[in-house]
Amino acid sequence: MHLIDVSTLEPENILSSYNTVNHELAKHNPELSNRQQLLVLNKMDTDDAEETAGRFREALGDMEVLSVSALSGTGMDPLISRVLDLLSRSGL
Repeated sequence: MHLIDVSTLEPENILSSYNTVNHELAKHNPELSNRQQLLVLNKMDTDDAEETAGRFREALGDMEVLSVSALSGTGMDPLISRVLDLLSRSGL
């Protein structure tokens, strides 16, 4: 799971945080970059969060991206359900 603070995403380089994490994972262990990823945008309660999240999703294409606000709790139920689903499929 990649938890990304939506308020820190730069409009001119919207995938910078995502690419940095994936680069570091691949550098540490190339197999990690091949694993399924769950992307979660946090701080969706902040100004311009919906617009920024939309640009992030558009730049990624078909990848699943969940949105949450840890402060308000919005989006937590779908996140928990998705994590439980992924864990059950993995056999853990």
